[in-house]
Amino acid sequence: MKSVVDLKKNDFRDVTNKPLMFSKNENKYGKLKIANYYVNFKKCEEFTFEEMLKYNTGISFDLGANENPYFSVINYTNFSELFALHPLSRELSHFQTENCFINQEDIEFDYFNHFADKYKNENYIGKYAGQNTDISISEFEALVVLPGGNKFHIMCGNKIKHILHEHGTKAVFKLHPMTDETGIEYIKSILPAYATIVGGNECLYEYMKQSSIVYTSHSTESAFIASCMGKEISPIDAFQHSRYGTFSHINRFLFYNKNKRDIINKLLNNYRSGLFHPLLDKNWKEKISKYLEFIHEMRMSVKHYYMD
Repeated sequence: MKSVVDLKKNDFRDVTNKPLMFSKNENKYGKLKIANYYVNFKKCEEFTFEEMLKYNTGISFDLGANENPYFSVINYTNFSELFALHPLSRELSHFQTENCFINQEDIEFDYFNHFADKYKNENYIGKYAGQNTDISISEFEALVVLPGGNKFHIMCGNKIKHILHEHGTKAVFKLHPMTDETGIEYIKSILPAYATIVGGNECLYEYMKQSSIVYTSHSTESAFIASCMGKEISPIDAFQHSRYGTFSHINRFLFYNKNKRDIINKLLNNYRSGLFHPLLDKNWKEKISKYLEFIHEMRMSVKHYYMD
């Protein structure tokens, strides 16, 4: 499979078609600069690479694909300030987070409270550094977090119409920072002329702080951040795409449950979630090791379930 690291090679930090999280020769984010916390993931990346040498599966960075439960690839990326691991099998990705509520771990740390305080008190919390925190729209009530251009197809047209009916010009449609001119023109073409659209260079989270409701998708960390801010959240995905979003295995619990604190703490205190904080988790290495063992044991248990 393309974009998968071959861990059996000595120089396994190189990939064929796609840069890794810390590739030096390529920049996945173009001209955008990444927030300072991103550097904390480097040690997680390196440790995960070493641990994966124990298994006969590969690893990829930020890859979108869907394998059967007997997966061949573990994917890694970041989810806000968390290092995130999940198999490319959406079925087992959902299984790993569901398992956090079946095989619960003790709540040793209040992650929800940590992030709620952080997002309340810090002026800048976004993934992309250098975003304009002086937002251009002052009067609005709803925020619509638009996906990147490669995810436009996941949006539900009827939901967009519903948002416009409910909020009119007081719904702010926020472009993704990486949206190009083609993407901007597409968004303008599907929205009415009166719709309020703001650019990708404006800070998403400044708008979020002032919104009463945040419409977002299963493919973004914004559902998590909005939940920690105490905001009402609602999905914009078409139903058939909702289970296949990048973070659908996490966000679905946030969309369907009102007690966000309970959900977030049960997920982040459990290694089975595949979510790790390299600064707050003193035993993050142990948790990553246990997660990889857990998900590979599950992989083997379903080896002959689906033979395609």
